Order: sequence, then C-alpha cells, then structure tokens
Amino acid sequence: MTKTCKSMLRRRWIAIWVCSLVPTASAYLADQPNAAAVWGQEIERPLHDRFDGDNAYAILKQLCDLGPRPTGSAPMTQQIEMLEGFFEKLGWETVRQSFELPHWRFDEPVEVTNLIVRHQPEARERILLCCHYDTRPYPELDPVNPRGRFLGANDGASGVALLCELARHLKQWQTDLGVDIVFFDAEEMIYDRRRDQLFVGSTYFARQYATKRRDYFYRFGVLVDMVGDANLELYYERNSLRLARTVTRQVWQSAKVLGEASFVPRPRHEISDDHLPLNEIARVPTTNLVDFDYPKIGSKQSYWHTEADTPDKCSPESLQKVGRVLLHWLQTQQ
Repeated sequence: MTKTCKSMLRRRWIAIWVCSLVPTASAYLADQPNAAAVWGQEIERPLHDRFDGDNAYAILKQLCDLGPRPTGSAPMTQQIEMLEGFFEKLGWETVRQSFELPHWRFDEPVEVTNLIVRHQPEARERILLCCHYDTRPYPELDPVNPRGRFLGANDGASGVALLCELARHLKQWQTDLGVDIVFFDAEEMIYDRRRDQLFVGSTYFARQYATKRRDYFYRFGVLVDMVGDANLELYYERNSLRLARTVTRQVWQSAKVLGEASFVPRPRHEISDDHLPLNEIARVPTTNLVDFDYPKIGSKQSYWHTEADTPDKCSPESLQKVGRVLLHWLQTQQ
C-alpha cells in the first residue's frame, strides 16, 4: 500500500469516527434543561421557551389550597397578600384599586379590590394583561350540590397562575413598553342571577381609565379566562373579533408560528366577559382567550361552575402552551 493510500484511509477513518459522535452530541444538547454552556458557548433559549408550565400549575394548586375565593372573603384577602408578595419580589409595583359595593345579601358594603401590578411603570405606552381572580360563591350549575364548594381551578386560578409565571420572565424582555397585569375582582359575584351584575371590577377599572387623567395608554389588552383545561381548544371568541380584531389575529398568528395547534383560527363562541368593558368603556382593544368547552367539545358533561372544577381537570401542558404564545406575542409588540 502506498503512502498516499494510507493517508486517504486515515482521513476516511477519522471522518467515520467524527460522524459517529453526532448522535451522542445531539442527545447531550437535548438533555440540557437550562441550555447550559456546551462546546464553550452559551445556548440562549428564546423568551417564549422559558415559560414553565409546571411552575404555573404549582401556583394554580396553591391558589386552590386557599379554598373558594369569593369577593370579600378571607381567602380572597389571603390571595391578594400572596400575590403582592410574589410581585414585589419580582420588583414590580403593586397597587390596590379598592371600592365599596353595596350588596343586597350583606348588611355592610362589600370591599371590591382590583390588584394592579406594573412592570416598567415609567413607560407611557403599555400592554394590558388581565384575568379575574375571584371565584363564584357557589357551583350553581352542579347537578348534585349547587350550593356546594367551588374551587375555580380553571375558572379563576388558571389565569392568575399563568400571568404570575409569565411575569417571571419579563425582566429578560428588552423593550420600552410597559406591562400592567390586572387581577379583576367581583367578576363572578353572583348570588342571584336576577339581582346581581357581572364584571363589577373590570367595569370600575375601565371607567377609571376612561375618565381619570393619566400619563399612559394601553396599546392592546389580552384577557385570559379558563386557560388551564387539560383538553385545551382555544377558538376565536366572536366579540374579540368584532371589537379587537387586530390583537386577536396577532395572538393566533404567534400560535401558528410556534405550531400550537390548540389555538384554532376559527370563531366558535360569543362570550360576555371582562373584555367587554375594556373594549366598550375604556376603548382598549382587548381579546379574550377562553376555552369555554370544558372539558371538551361534544362532551355531555361540563365542569363549568360545578364542584368538578378542580386542579386535576387542568394541566401544566395547557398552561405552557398559552404562556409560550403570549410571550411570543409580547415580543412582536416591541
């Protein structure tokens, strides 16, 4: 064998050896949960991929551990204090927007408290992210016990948990935009459907925004409600398309970019929710992310406003999907 042939064989053997390492290296990279330094370089995950559905789900369960959280109750006060502590540790500004609501069921007016938390409060142009954090006083649609115990794991806690986990990552978001997260109270303070009104907290917030002097404005708003359903299917909500078409399309476009098939770009339900006063009174284009088919389309049973709305009907995976989409959408706003 000539010297040239030996050299060619040596190069061929080295090439085969290097190729044999590729699967091992790929597997090693895939196993890095926090994108640690590999081959001497830091691998940076996109902001939307940092959302942790397990963290959000743990918060959801902590909220449900407080028990039912109707407006004016001791567990609601505990929830407010817990959230204030959470956001203050993140460095966010927290403000209680409180007012008294006379109510036929109580001898004294009930204190209603919207909790407003602000990231980059000095920014004039802002994004509004919101949900309600009160629970229905009773599971009035429960087929067995309509005056039982309503935890509101999906209908209440899922939106709160999602926005808490999302906020953890916004310090890495390089932008001049500000973000307000608002937790609306008294969205569901219904003891008698014929006598009580919905959306008390969000209506008050919208009127204050529309009538009081301020040095900021909201570009868009996103309301999340019932986003933890283990069988997640998010369709366009019809009022959102009518009143806030641009932001609605943008959010579903982010889902398309990320390949999140749970976001279905077709209208299905027309839902009255906290986004109506934001659109109609505050004039903030606000879309509603809500999976009203709980547990799923075509099911003969519904967990909505029943004792069955418990954490086991929700999932970290669903919270992860919505959180990723919203973080991606926020990045498109800068």
